[in-house]
Amino acid sequence: MPHRHEPAATHTCGVDLDLRRLRHFLAVADTLNFGRAAETLHLAQPALSRSVAALERELGVKLFDRSRAGTSLTPAGKLLHDEARVLLRSTDALQRRLVVAAREGRGVTIGFRPGSVVTAMVRHLEQRFPGLAVTTVPTSEADQIAGLRDGRLDASLALRPFNEQGLTVVELTDHMCLVVEAGRDSPVLRELVRNAHAIGDYCGAPPKIGGAV
Repeated sequence: MPHRHEPAATHTCGVDLDLRRLRHFLAVADTLNFGRAAETLHLAQPALSRSVAALERELGVKLFDRSRAGTSLTPAGKLLHDEARVLLRSTDALQRRLVVAAREGRGVTIGFRPGSVVTAMVRHLEQRFPGLAVTTVPTSEADQIAGLRDGRLDASLALRPFNEQGLTVVELTDHMCLVVEAGRDSPVLRELVRNAHAIGDYCGAPPKIGGAV
């Protein structure tokens, strides 16, 4: 599994926020329990407490009230809880766009479900775009679309049902579709969408996953 590098900090409101500490804060804010949050993050509880304390010092505010009754968010903590999630979601989206931009024109990653045939597709793209690195990745029901949305995949041979929002879907067979993110535009993806039916045979017996696909 590739190691994910994320920016160590972001600058907002005159404060350099460490994104790791922000994620640590969210884990505690979601559970209101340092022990459970530490387990979720695979951190020792003292290390998590130090991280949250450091974030409080950076911001100059108290984020949690701790008492025998338990842990609760302060008014500042409640505000940060809402804003931090938006900030981290925006940061994650930016990272995905950067990964896609860096790959654009040099390679394409195509997800495929068991039972689909991708050999002709790979051969066609390699002939049409000399030097293009085509990578195929087997996918599950869970990540056949999630991989598109998080930038791991450029295109996916997917089995219905799935949420089509924000996607361009080309029906290939009764059970198989070629899917790319709507708005993604590159010569390779345009070639796939325009000529998907002519590129090759995608027919394979649809896999039986949990009795229903």
